Amino acid sequence: METYTSLSTNNQGQSLGYSKTINTTSTDTIVALSEAKSFMGIDHSDDDTLIGRLINMSIDIAERYTGSMIKRRTMTLEYDQHASSILLPFPPHVSVDAVRTKVLGVETALASDEFFLTGQDQKVLHLKFPVRYQGLEVDITTGFGATDLPDGIIIALLKIINSQFEDRSNVAGGAVSKMPNDAKSILNHYRRRSI
Repeated sequence: METYTSLSTNNQGQSLGYSKTINTTSTDTIVALSEAKSFMGIDHSDDDTLIGRLINMSIDIAERYTGSMIKRRTMTLEYDQHASSILLPFPPHVSVDAVRTKVLGVETALASDEFFLTGQDQKVLHLKFPVRYQGLEVDITTGFGATDLPDGIIIALLKIINSQFEDRSNVAGGAVSKMPNDAKSILNHYRRRSI
């Protein structure tokens, strides 16, 4: 389980933030080792460990750049302050699994008639009741996953892997060179609104 905290500011200058706890991460293969090696024209196994690490790194780079989750994950978002409508981060959203209020450490699950969702890949949660002075927890399932990942993202990942492999002296030394421009231009089509 991983926990992160993010802060943002709304248009009235108030600090609004949430913490994110990743509960599960899919172990589905996003880019197979054989697919990466074929793309790079490699037919030996000498660098398989490095290429495997580059595959994982490319997914991380692409997720950070696009603001989208590539691997399927379940996570809990916890808000101390929030509005009655919340643009949920980390699309694409597969589902909103639970919504709970939190007052003085006591959690209360909301019934499905107490909130509604709008949006397709990136959901907006709308609460139907006054929520002032209450914390909120939202459980979501998010991420493309291996079966729904657009081909464009797969090509961008392969380009990142290949670029990093070709410049592996920087990777081995602990430095990571920039994402190649052609991968960036592909991923630009999948960038999301920031929160």
